[in-house]
Amino acid sequence: MKITPPTTNPPSRKRTKLVLAALVLTCIAGLAWLIRPGPEPGYNGKPFTLWLEEYSKQNSSGKLDKEHRQAMKALGEMGPNAIPIIIRTLENNDSPMRDKYRETWPTLPAFIKKILPRPELRFSTGDASEMLRRVVGTHILDHLPALLQSRNPAVREVAIGMWLYTYPKPLSNEQILALCIPCLKDPDSMVRFDAAMALESIGPAASNAVPELILALQGSNAGRYKGITIGAPDAAAGALGSIGPAAASAVPALTNLLTSTNVYLRIEVASAIWHITSNESIALPVLISEGPKLDPSFKSSAIRPVGEMGPRAKTAIPMLLNELTNSKNERYTLQLVTNALKAIDPEAATKAGVKFGTNANSAIPAWIALLNSETNKAARDRISDALKAIDPEAAAKAGVK
Repeated sequence: MKITPPTTNPPSRKRTKLVLAALVLTCIAGLAWLIRPGPEPGYNGKPFTLWLEEYSKQNSSGKLDKEHRQAMKALGEMGPNAIPIIIRTLENNDSPMRDKYRETWPTLPAFIKKILPRPELRFSTGDASEMLRRVVGTHILDHLPALLQSRNPAVREVAIGMWLYTYPKPLSNEQILALCIPCLKDPDSMVRFDAAMALESIGPAASNAVPELILALQGSNAGRYKGITIGAPDAAAGALGSIGPAAASAVPALTNLLTSTNVYLRIEVASAIWHITSNESIALPVLISEGPKLDPSFKSSAIRPVGEMGPRAKTAIPMLLNELTNSKNERYTLQLVTNALKAIDPEAATKAGVKFGTNANSAIPAWIALLNSETNKAARDRISDALKAIDPEAAAKAGVK
């Protein structure tokens, strides 16, 4: 009996390839359908999602035309009804599926790239936050709990972070706690970061969040975008430090993190331990050795707590003198260095050529008034630094540590 050898490419194998090709094309078509914009309200015949994307691009370039201003005005007149439109625009640009698509697209074969559109991030979480504040205003507050339940981490990030930089704060401390404590367990590191930053902004009033902040210290730094690192544990440490002595139960967990390979986390942890315990013995050596390793724009995280220690931080003087002559340091960093030297050892500061700002004494009442009315933590820190530089005694009477 003659046995015919199998062909190199039998019909069954060809059919299998055709089926697989059909499945791939079906998936591609489905993906294309998912990323297409759906029908929605618009202005002058154009969907608001497109207006928002174009507005974001024009606004960032400083070339905003009259028509786009009018479109945003029309959107604002919708009040709370504008919220789903803004959120949809965000989801059209930033979602787990779209992030994966954006990451995968460069690796696709050329013929598939001709079918699928090149991914672009035309409307970011920052854009959504700005538009919600500008267009919707305080109407958004009633919708925050629902937005925080979204499956899309970008939406949750906007919900928890959009009012962080709104002053005066539209939420009470109790509302901040109620919203932020659950977010400290969020799987997305940016949501945890924003929640911790919000809790840091209310200081000791966030004491009920200490257990969750301790757990957040162990969270991942990985962002949802490939190659992006988010300092969520760093922010948790900063929040614990702002709470102060009421966060004493966090000291063991913080101390364990002093061996971390992340220098920024070690600095935040050391600063937190100082602010909680008022004991410089653990924190000061870390701040002295690790502070110079920081990027110049972040050195304030190490220098400010050293200055707060006053004469107890004399072993930091050599490090501070080196920083004083470091040409890479920014002007604000140098101001912190001079303030720290004055607080630790006025004589050493004078020898180093540091001048004391007594000529600005007449400005002290205005600075104190501004300090009492300002709610922005970064602004308060700078005002406090200026007061300490001008008159340490007046700064102390004003409650500046």
